[in-house]
Amino acid sequence: MSITIETVEKIIPDEIFSLFKSDAQYAPSAITAANRFSEWFKVSGIPFFKNYTDHSERHSLEVFSSAMEFISRDSFPVVSAEDISVLLCSCFCHDCGMHLTEKQFLKLVNENHIKIYNKIDKITWPSLWKNFVQEAKRFNQDTLISIFGDIEPIPNLPSNILDFTDRQRLLVGEFLRRNHPQLAHDIALGLSEYLSLPQMLPGFDNRIRDLIGYIARSHGMDLRTTFPYIGSEFDIRDFNRIHIVYLMGLIRLADYAQIQATRAPTLRTIHPIKSPISQREWRVHQSVINITRTHDDPDAILIDSRPSNVSDFLRVKGWLTDLQSEMDKTWAVLGEVYGRQEASRLDRLHLSVRRIRSNVLENFASPDFVPDSISFKVAETEMLSLLLSPLYGDHPGYGVRELLQNARDAVIEAKALDTPHLKKEIGKIDVFLNVNESTASFRIVDNGVGMDIDILKNYFLNAGASYRTSKSWQATYVDDDGHSTIARSGRFGVGALAAFLIGPKISVKTRRWNANDAMGHEFSAGLHDKEIEIKPAKRDIGCEIEIETDSHRAGKLYAYLKDHKHYYSFDKSSPRVDIHLSEDGDEEIIHVDENNSDPINTFNTNKFKNVRWGLSNERVDRPDFVNGIAVRQISDSGPYSSIDSLYGLGELFNSLSFDKDRAYYGDSSIKRRKKFWLTLEDPDAFAPLNLSRTQFSSFDQEITDHIDDFLFESFARSVDTFHSEIKSMKKFVIGEEHSPYIYFDRGAFLFRGPDIIPYDYDIVRSTGIRTIMNVGKTYDGSQNINQRFEDQWFSCRGIPPSSPSTLSHNFRAMRDLVQFGEYDYIVGVMPIELAESLKSLVRPTRWMVDLVDRSDEIERFGKRHAIVEIGERVDSVYNKTLLASEEIRSDLLDVYYSESSDFSFEAYREKVEIRGCFADRWANFFPSPSA
Repeated sequence: MSITIETVEKIIPDEIFSLFKSDAQYAPSAITAANRFSEWFKVSGIPFFKNYTDHSERHSLEVFSSAMEFISRDSFPVVSAEDISVLLCSCFCHDCGMHLTEKQFLKLVNENHIKIYNKIDKITWPSLWKNFVQEAKRFNQDTLISIFGDIEPIPNLPSNILDFTDRQRLLVGEFLRRNHPQLAHDIALGLSEYLSLPQMLPGFDNRIRDLIGYIARSHGMDLRTTFPYIGSEFDIRDFNRIHIVYLMGLIRLADYAQIQATRAPTLRTIHPIKSPISQREWRVHQSVINITRTHDDPDAILIDSRPSNVSDFLRVKGWLTDLQSEMDKTWAVLGEVYGRQEASRLDRLHLSVRRIRSNVLENFASPDFVPDSISFKVAETEMLSLLLSPLYGDHPGYGVRELLQNARDAVIEAKALDTPHLKKEIGKIDVFLNVNESTASFRIVDNGVGMDIDILKNYFLNAGASYRTSKSWQATYVDDDGHSTIARSGRFGVGALAAFLIGPKISVKTRRWNANDAMGHEFSAGLHDKEIEIKPAKRDIGCEIEIETDSHRAGKLYAYLKDHKHYYSFDKSSPRVDIHLSEDGDEEIIHVDENNSDPINTFNTNKFKNVRWGLSNERVDRPDFVNGIAVRQISDSGPYSSIDSLYGLGELFNSLSFDKDRAYYGDSSIKRRKKFWLTLEDPDAFAPLNLSRTQFSSFDQEITDHIDDFLFESFARSVDTFHSEIKSMKKFVIGEEHSPYIYFDRGAFLFRGPDIIPYDYDIVRSTGIRTIMNVGKTYDGSQNINQRFEDQWFSCRGIPPSSPSTLSHNFRAMRDLVQFGEYDYIVGVMPIELAESLKSLVRPTRWMVDLVDRSDEIERFGKRHAIVEIGERVDSVYNKTLLASEEIRSDLLDVYYSESSDFSFEAYREKVEIRGCFADRWANFFPSPSA
């Protein structure tokens, strides 16, 4: 569709069209911009919204047309030609972000795209996408179903535009739907050129482009929140005859009003609708049969809708209610901004419509369904009890952990606010367990921010409602970039529920830090109480929770708190935590401090702060500590059950598959010397914790890369320092003092002349090595064979078979490598007595006996040896084996040949698909030898 002055003439009322037509400055540029957007929209194909309602150039013109209709006739004398041009451009710009193609989107979120286009946003588009993906991975089931129609995991983004699936398009579509207002702003300011599009607003200077983009963006914002930027960059009432707030009101109402059947054509069989959101949008638009103003209420729009089911009815009703609410807000804002501007006549800028009327809002009835919101309700107290056991198990330590976590959050929140009652102190938490012969009680006291009645009612006593998600908390503790300013641990809203693992009734006393007087609140409640009476009470700022418990649970709590170092690690900047254990009058006070105060390395990532790690002197895995609290199960069986980590403990190098049997060949490799400990601050709740905080759903790549980079640098320095000893091919020992983090020995390398490379599948394949001669771990290197065989790669791994059974095992492994792997030929040299001993087995395998019988015999250092061959002989390899057998005095001599340099085995391929984390680092650090 070509946009011409005649096209616009059909839309703009006659009374103000002459203004637009006579405008030689902006009008031609606006027409050009509309055509550029129109041309883009026609070729884009909206690949991420194929099944959505219409967002074509026709929709943009319809929004512009509706905006014109919302202008009251009293406003005509005030509306300027500049207003019309800017509004036309903004209507085309407002949904343009939904027209990105696959190629343009991949370019948008490419990690190298770091430009910020406007003065408002601080986060780049790649970071926005990364944050969205993190959020998407935590979508609840309802959100997943609404977007995808199922609850399958979130798909990763492909690198090739041809590889996009419908599911990936739905994910990207949700991201664009959320962010298309900002995209409109950025496209107006030059993002279009980066995406290989022309400048969409030619003829306008940068300030007007910013203004057009911001008006387009405003349809996704609360109208009042636009005021600060308008005031700082333009003028709130009149900027060069452009009435910004008025145009924003028009475009948001016009966009809201664009719901009619023409935007959802019935013939849509070409693109079956995948997303439930899209399906609902189609049906809702189809249900609207008429929108008119020709009725008895001149200040109203009458909307006639015939939804066919209750879901569409509720959707239409919600849309109409929202539209009326938005209309009321717009009237109020226009009154605030222009209402007193009589002298300039700006007080005439108002809308032509005040009310929405509809059959859906006025006693709607249908023969097909009951028009009401009806759904399953939960028997809340019974459901709470059912949740406890599957979520936490029955150990009361989980209750302590959740309450201590909440107390810590309360204190650091108070510290962040610099509340007067803390007097610059770090805050205090006291945990009490009193055990007597017949009674036991648990109590926790903190001097944090405390709770008021709103927090008690809507969050503490509301399982699943996290205060962290509240607008109040985010306004206080979230910065302009959307990041938390404190490392709050609570995120799921189930902490109070866990307290009932300690006992059947909790007593709470609390006072909010900013309460007007010294009054707080107190109450006692059981899990099944139908009514909870909260009373005002005098008390100190903070919170105190007391729970009566029984002797069985008290015993578990006593052991758990004594073993606190396995569950908590608080540094000196954290609130002070003291545990008071009292048993039959004898009291012990334990201070909870930092377990790991001497880290090897400290760093920050994009997600986490103050990430510290080091080597553990214990022989078992240690849990990660997130905000000072261990991520691990709590049980009576021992301190280290079901441990996992944000550090991805992958293989450093992938050994070749002919060494797959470590029990036979021995564990000669490159490996980490000790277990690690890891502690970090997680202010933005990025750690992928399960609901009970006992496991991570995945490791963190950035943390893993930081640690692996450090480990490799240490390893590379050691290799560099001892390079001459290593390449000599003699036995060597690199002690912990010279390589403190990585253990390696001679068996970790392949040798050829002056060259060494790690014994790694991927490096061998990329180097193009086709023959490897293994001389065994006992070879002493005294003959300097890597000088005499300058073109041959050697390894020094494993020991020779010493019995018929181990030889039989060896033969089976060799045959499997040729039969099921990528090996073409294997030669083994061994004493003839050992080879013949196979026949002494109780039931010797026929093919093995035949293998020995067919073998050639040679004289080697005064003894007869057999040359056993598996696979079709390769003459050059066989001849080289003969030469080596004559000159190399070793107990073991095996030669492996792969024409493709792919030393893999069918059962091993799954492993080698994941590269060793040191493989690429080695290739980047050390020069690669030729094959």
